[in-house]
Amino acid sequence: KFKKPCSFINIGGISNITVLDNRGRLTAYDIGPGMCLIDQYVFLKKKKLYDNLGKYSSRGKVDTNILKQFLDDNYFKKSPPKSLDRNYFSFNLVRNLNFYDACATLSAFTAYSIINDLKKINSQNIIISGGGMKNTFILNLIKSNFDDKVISGHKIYGNAKFIESQAFAFLGIRRIKNLPISFPGT
Repeated sequence: KFKKPCSFINIGGISNITVLDNRGRLTAYDIGPGMCLIDQYVFLKKKKLYDNLGKYSSRGKVDTNILKQFLDDNYFKKSPPKSLDRNYFSFNLVRNLNFYDACATLSAFTAYSIINDLKKINSQNIIISGGGMKNTFILNLIKSNFDDKVISGHKIYGNAKFIESQAFAFLGIRRIKNLPISFPGT
């Protein structure tokens, strides 16, 4: 059994969160970029689909000035509910960095957008799923801030790789059966 508040983080193209608060209420919204920026950048520079296991990011140094500029975006000042498009953010700020430093900075942006949001919630358990959980650079940054509260979605769901698509299939079936498909806070 999870301790509340409990946060479920999905790091896909966009990072999103579902929070189960102390009263059992659900809130869900987009946190910030997930893997969309690092994936686009790696494809542009190396013609690879993604930063496999965060190896490129791990070789670089985070540019803290650029990271601060990313995190100062007005989106992070908005209160939930809020939603993002994968094209909202751009990797233009890292264009003049060397490849590895750009990767580290983009991955740190993803991690710190999650970290900063989680610090507001004070979650007792943080369950992470989605393709971004394979990026050890991002995952280690999150774990370094929340230590033993972070739990891999694989421990909960078995194979968490398809949790988002399974959730949409579940909602589709509920819609076909004319059952509620959402909670007001999600």
